[in-house]
Amino acid sequence: MTELDQWTPSGEYVPHLPMYRIYLNDVQHTVLYISSATGEIVQELNALDKFWAWLGPIPHWIYLRDLRVRNNVWRQVVIWSAAIGVVMCIAGMIQGKFTYKRKSGSRSFSPYNKRWFRWHHYTGFIFGIFVFTWIFSGLLSMNPLYYIPERALSGPEHLQWQGGALDLRNFQMHPGRAAELLSAYGHSPVKELHMIQIQARPYYLAYFTGDKTLLLAGDGASEPMKSIPEDELLSAVKRMNPSPIAEYRLLTDYDAYYYAKNRDKRLPVFRVKMDDAPGTWYYIDPQTGAVVDKYQSINRLSRWVYHGLHSLDFPQIFFKRPLWDIIVIVLMTGGMSVSITGVLLFLRWMKRKGTRADFPKRSYQSRG
Repeated sequence: MTELDQWTPSGEYVPHLPMYRIYLNDVQHTVLYISSATGEIVQELNALDKFWAWLGPIPHWIYLRDLRVRNNVWRQVVIWSAAIGVVMCIAGMIQGKFTYKRKSGSRSFSPYNKRWFRWHHYTGFIFGIFVFTWIFSGLLSMNPLYYIPERALSGPEHLQWQGGALDLRNFQMHPGRAAELLSAYGHSPVKELHMIQIQARPYYLAYFTGDKTLLLAGDGASEPMKSIPEDELLSAVKRMNPSPIAEYRLLTDYDAYYYAKNRDKRLPVFRVKMDDAPGTWYYIDPQTGAVVDKYQSINRLSRWVYHGLHSLDFPQIFFKRPLWDIIVIVLMTGGMSVSITGVLLFLRWMKRKGTRADFPKRSYQSRG
């Protein structure tokens, strides 16, 4: 395939074009997408994955192929759709509150007699705020004003972390010999071998089955090691960011910013807090020598406003299953009820408008 399709719609797949799309003759109807540039499988899905995608991610993010490949158009569609939703939520909550206040002397909570009006008032009054925060936080996820900085290292920061451009001449040990030593030390074959550089010192980074890693100095000056020495990582941080270090700690469990729903992010990591104007925090994996995350003050605020309101990933409940699931299901069911009753009212309004618009014409015909 020479063009992106519905299942590879984003820019990350462009470098792999052309891709080989392979249909497997299995019960699941598996499809593999293989890069012609690297030979790796960049996408894998089956019939069940496609079914759930059409019910979930595709409508959720408006991931229609012809729209998604036009990234700027897709971005504007999502931003303006969410913005309209925010305005509608605010208007609905204000209307519902005013209506309730005017009729507060009545025994009935809602002044509406018609069923769908009443239920929309009920559900909107209870769940409207959650619908609003969900749509508003989704809008913020698009970074509409480009005010949220990237959490990955910039190009200059990455070069400073490495200690300059990667120089393969510093690797005095042959990669084949490095793989042999690492396989023997790790008691299993090396699956991937990466050539990295930290503070101008070369390392072989080996990946084994189960996400296990080992490091070996590229000059062969030491035996394989499990992690980069602390002093070397601190020197790299100081070279990358000359501001004073406010705090330096090894985390053996997730905190409020470095975490994963399925607990599949690597631990331990070093958390380094800098005493600089942006309030920068670095999360460093000592087993790979990589800065795996970077937070500034605005990123931390966005984490609570976006992820906190959108996914309810508050530490107090996020890892307490099934409590988190129950809360999310209840709120999503309530939000769906608000939406369904609102759509039904809109359709009924459109039907009435259509009938009224057609009334003079029918009257004229009857008189004729």
